[in-house]
Amino acid sequence: WHYDQIYLPRPAVGSCLYAVIIPADRGATSFADMAAAYEALPERTRQRIEGRKAVQSYEAFNRSYSVPTNEEQRKKSPDIEQPLVRTHPYTGRKALYICPGMTTRIVGLSGEDSAELLAELFAWSVQPRFVYTHTWRLGDALLWDNACTMHRREPFDGTQQRLMKRTTILPEAAVAVPF
Repeated sequence: WHYDQIYLPRPAVGSCLYAVIIPADRGATSFADMAAAYEALPERTRQRIEGRKAVQSYEAFNRSYSVPTNEEQRKKSPDIEQPLVRTHPYTGRKALYICPGMTTRIVGLSGEDSAELLAELFAWSVQPRFVYTHTWRLGDALLWDNACTMHRREPFDGTQQRLMKRTTILPEAAVAVPF
């Protein structure tokens, strides 16, 4: 699960995938509504995370795929603090702004408390009630709001080809994180 470019000072506000080649089983991509997940949190949890920041790491994301990060990539995308709860730049709606592969810790909490709270929030946010899974057909195009939607590719037969074209929509400079 991830947000596109969460590790950048100005992460994408939208993304689009276009299915050019799909596997025989058609493959799937799942999307988690992080605004709905935030809104459904118990009030006590919302109060606990309000105003906090989390560290987002491109290097941690690469490690999760066993890909080393080189020095140039480290300089271009150093670890960055982002709001744990992001306010949507256009709608004003609040959303959890974390993802398992890139969010490494919550600033101001001990390592243990941070890991425990992140695990709780990750598990909460991908409950079936917050997730839509799209099974691809050739030529499908999906556009999503990257300010409040986390996504992931579902497993498929690795011997099959899958090619998606992605377009990323960047925010205006005036609405760059932090909000």
